[in-house]
Order: sequence, then structure tokens, then C-alpha cells
Amino acid sequence: MNSSLILLPVAIAWALVYWIYVQVVLYRRRRENGCQLAPHASPWDPILGLRHATSLHRAMRSRRNLEHFDNMFKRFGNTFEVGLLGNLMHVTCDPENVQAILATKFNDWDMGPRRRWATFEFVGVGIFSADGQDWVHARAVARPQLARSYFGDTAPWEKHLQVWFEAMQDQVPAGSAVELQEWVQRFTLDVGTELLSGRSLDVLRPHAAHVGRRFLWALDRANTMISERLRAGKLSFLVRDMKLQEARRVLHEHVDPIVLDAIASLKEGGDVEADGKYTVPRALASEGMPAEQIRDHVLNMLLAAVGSEAALISTLFFCVAKYPLVQERLRVEISEMLGGRLPGYEDIKNMKYLNWVIKEVLRLYPPVPQNLRVANKDTVLPVGGGPNGRSPVFIPKGRECSFSTYSLHRRLDLWGDDALEFKPERWEKERPTWNYIPFSGGPRICLGQQLALVGAGYVLVRFMQQYSVFKGPDPPQEWTEKLNITCFVNQGVWVKLG
Repeated sequence: MNSSLILLPVAIAWALVYWIYVQVVLYRRRRENGCQLAPHASPWDPILGLRHATSLHRAMRSRRNLEHFDNMFKRFGNTFEVGLLGNLMHVTCDPENVQAILATKFNDWDMGPRRRWATFEFVGVGIFSADGQDWVHARAVARPQLARSYFGDTAPWEKHLQVWFEAMQDQVPAGSAVELQEWVQRFTLDVGTELLSGRSLDVLRPHAAHVGRRFLWALDRANTMISERLRAGKLSFLVRDMKLQEARRVLHEHVDPIVLDAIASLKEGGDVEADGKYTVPRALASEGMPAEQIRDHVLNMLLAAVGSEAALISTLFFCVAKYPLVQERLRVEISEMLGGRLPGYEDIKNMKYLNWVIKEVLRLYPPVPQNLRVANKDTVLPVGGGPNGRSPVFIPKGRECSFSTYSLHRRLDLWGDDALEFKPERWEKERPTWNYIPFSGGPRICLGQQLALVGAGYVLVRFMQQYSVFKGPDPPQEWTEKLNITCFVNQGVWVKLG
């Protein structure tokens, strides 16, 4: 008799025995911690989740990934369990659970090995994928770069805005519509590289526009690959991209000069500052870090600059162009506070309605609408289990938990019946806690939060001052997602300027 025919049932039997053993252990640990099960989205296919994978794929193709999970929360509750291609995970939009993951039980959770593997080929190990001491070091190095002396200085923003305005004056016919999202990405790339290294890529200038588009293509390719690998779970090793090497080469050829310049400057007797300001590349070079690792750190920070900040400014433009009454009130505030002068840091900080508008954009359209953590030990989520969803949920070591900032920010029970409406005025009384996390929270809260807010506010104010006409399409353009790690407006941001 063929030995394989004998071994197959034995293997199946052992697998069944092991599965039963695991279930018994999990049951006992749940009881010890007073936990109950969270609802399962696919009880008839709890591990592979093929039905869920199929519906998720359809949602992604139609640019409705965020809406898909929002509907799942409404159907199964604010915390549920789901299998996806062999990967069992929990998904939540409960503020208590988000607080536990990000803050009160921070030490129980990591970014995890799958995230590091997904990002390694493009950006190595940096601040957004590192755990443990690697993360502590990366954050310590980045912190001085994002101090008040940086986000309080609006001169770099104004410098590159002038280049932007001049370029659009030459390239965009008066009174015509222009797609602003790509311009925003090139702008944040120029500002980001200057703040990060003291040396801008200058891709807003007409002669370098093709360079900027090429770099943005490579970043988008990297973001897409990282996102697809994260979604693929245990099958992420199957996700490949024929353009992978080309995208890496493009990223490296533009970042390497920044790194080599920092190393050369230190060898010539320079310090960690460029023109009197601290820079990450020089700080890392002063530690003797190899050029390849410095490049990884720079790319990690550029992903944030051209990702989160560009997404925020783009969506800010989208909303201000779409809602004329909001724009009108914004213009009144700008005129009353500034007259015709340029804004400074304190002006941006003190513009009440401007900051309400920014907060409302971040609520409805957070730049990073989904996130993921992995339990590094057995732990417990405070709520989500049992018939009413208020019992704690046991999370075994190695289990992934995804939390949706997008859905958390749109819950009617937390934000009121008008939660889906764009209403900056709500922030007159709103005092958010863990129901509002556009910049994450806890020890990993975004270091660049103040820089992002000041920069976005400054850019919007200057556009209102520069253009008396800032009008969206008629009929109004509807928002659909372009979702990778960060979320942009899929069809671009079309605005008529004049």
C-alpha cells in the first residue's frame, strides 16, 4: 500500500488533535481572564475566510474598502473576529480597545514581523515598522527634527509656496480647473526634504516636474506593495511586483545624495546641524551608522511627509472647494486676523475656525484610516465580547488586531446623528478623547503632529490669500478612496482657481 495514503490520515488526525488542544487552552485562558468571545464575521469559514476575502477584494476594486469595514462593524458590532486567507484576527473601532492597544497596554503590542517584512525591501527598518530598542532609537533621533523650532518656522513653507504659485501661473490658464493633489505631493516632497536634510529636491520647478512624478510613482508603488502584503496575511510571500526593483532604484537614487552629503559634511568637520538646524541624516551619520541604514530612516520619514501631510492638505483642499459656506467663513476669519499680511505660527494657532476645519477633515478623512498591531504576549481587550459586546476579549500571543480610525470617527453613538456631515462648528464644544485619533495615540503618537497641523493651516491660508476663486466642480465631486498606507482622493482634487 502506498505509504502516502497511510500518512495522510495520520497527518490529518494529528492536525485535528492539535487544533482541539489549542481550542481547549484558549477556552481555559478566556475563563481565567473573565473573557467572552467576540462575534465572528465568518462562522462557517473561521480560518480561511474565503467569503470575506472575496467581498473585500470586490470592495477594494470599487474603492470601497473603508466603507466595507464600516458596514461590517454595523453588522457584527464594534469589535469582531474574522479569518482572512488563513490569518485569524480581531478588528475593532471601540475607543476603549484602541486606548488599550495604543496606551494602557502599549507594552503588550508590537508592529510585528509581518509589517517589518512588508516594508523592509523599500524602507528597511525605521520608525514606522520598528519595535523595541530599534523603535526607541529611531524616535529619539527624529524628535529634535520635529521640535517647535521647526514647526514654528513658516519660512520653508512660504519659500516653496512661491515656487508653486509661480509654476501654476505659467502652466495653468486663468480660470481653468487644475488637479491639485499631485501638486500637493510635489510640494510636500520639496518641503519635507528641505526640513529633513537642509536640501530640497525642488521638484515643483517646471524643469524637475518629471523627476517629482517619477519619485512619487516609486513611493506609490512602494505603498501599494506594502499594503497588499499586509492584507495578504500569511500568503504575503506570494505578493510580487515586476516593477519592485525599478521603484527601489528610483527612491535610492534621489535619497542617496542626501545621505552622502550628510556623511561628507561630518567628515569635513561639520556637526549634526545644517544652517543652524538639527538634521536626522547628520545625526545618524555622527553615530557611525552605515549609509544604507541612514537611507532607510530618511525614507521612513519621507513616507510620512509625502503621505500623511500630502493626504491632509489634499483633502483639506477638496473639502474647502466643495463647501462654499465653509470657505466663506474661513475667508472672513483670515481677512479679519491678517488683513493682507503673511500668517505666522501664532496666527495659524489662533485661527479658531481654520483649526475647526482642519479637525473636521481629519475626523472624516484621517490620512491613516486603518492600522494594525500584533500581540507580543497573551493580553485582553477591555470590551467587544459577549452578547452585548461589553465583556473583555482574550487575545493570544501572535494574534493581529486591526483598528479603524475611519469608522471610529464616524460612529453615530459617539459623534451624534450628524456624524457623517462635514460640520466644523461641532468643534466649538467637542472635546475628543480616544474617539478621535487622527495622529494615533500613546507612546507612538505621531511626532510630526504639530508640524502637520501648522503646515496644512499655513498652506490653506496662503491659497485663500492668493486666489479669490477656489471652486470645486459642479456638480460637487464625491470623495472615493485611494487607499494604501495613507488615503488620498482617488479621482484627484479638481479646483477652479482665479
